[in-house]
Amino acid sequence: DEVIAPTPEAQGYTKHTCSRCGDTYNDTYVDYVPEGPVVTPATSFTYTETDTAVTITGFKGSETVVIIPAEINGKPVVQIAQSAFKGNTKITSVTVPGSVHTISKLAFQHCAHLTEAIFNEGLITISTSTFENTKLVNVVLPSTVEKIGVFAFRDVTTLEDIDLANVKVISGGAFQNCTALGSSKANTAKRLVVPATVTEVGSVLLGAKALT
Repeated sequence: DEVIAPTPEAQGYTKHTCSRCGDTYNDTYVDYVPEGPVVTPATSFTYTETDTAVTITGFKGSETVVIIPAEINGKPVVQIAQSAFKGNTKITSVTVPGSVHTISKLAFQHCAHLTEAIFNEGLITISTSTFENTKLVNVVLPSTVEKIGVFAFRDVTTLEDIDLANVKVISGGAFQNCTALGSSKANTAKRLVVPATVTEVGSVLLGAKALT
């Protein structure tokens, strides 16, 4: 017997050959299962495109874990538009590819069950109220992020840790009412550390308990 491995284009199967007549038949068909995370298909999104780039404008899929594709129709996805995911109560995790340089205002506001956001090198701007009133817990920003907009993480009361990397601008109220920042859990103090790269900090930074 010969086992044929599945591929993205075809099922796998077991090939049997008769030792007497040489006839063959196949059975035990198996589907291809890709390794690692599966990128959410373009059909789950609404989007606009130009000759050179794509902007995600909305989400119509049923997935709870969303991995935004780096390309659609052979063009890079460069932006998540205003209110693209606003108010979505199903998604729990989103991964933003490095092709995206801007997450526009309100993009994930009021995503009540969003506990994880994974960013990649290439992101530059997180805009006004982008993740306001979500359930993020730990956030690591890539070194390319330069600006965090007004109220970007306001009312994320679950946010305990955030790595600001090389951020230059933290706008007013960016972490307002992030009350878990600075809390003490399991004898570990949670603190928001402002990096030396910051050149501008808004007048109302946060309602958290610790800032260094």
